[in-house]
Amino acid sequence: MITARWSLEKAFVDVAAVVGDDGRPLVETRGADPRSCSAWREQLDKIDEELIVWSRTFKRVYGSSAVVSGPTRDGDDAGSFEEADDDVEVRNGWDRPEDAMEGAD
Repeated sequence: MITARWSLEKAFVDVAAVVGDDGRPLVETRGADPRSCSAWREQLDKIDEELIVWSRTFKRVYGSSAVVSGPTRDGDDAGSFEEADDDVEVRNGWDRPEDAMEGAD
């Protein structure tokens, strides 16, 4: 999940980094096609709705005080996202192949 989030962020940063002949970002000088922006926003809205459901499910299963530490937005490292993600997977038993495959038949 962490890799997917980073890929999304990288795609956004890459689009914003495209520069014109004057060296300024094209999205700042020319904007972006509203249809493309709407498509991105629609997709992000769907993801946002699902993330709310996932968060509520986590709180219901582990309690509302359950906290998984990880780096903050300002770069302070309280543990890596990978460690936090791995920690959740271990608690859920998803780190064992036999558990991950249960119900897949």
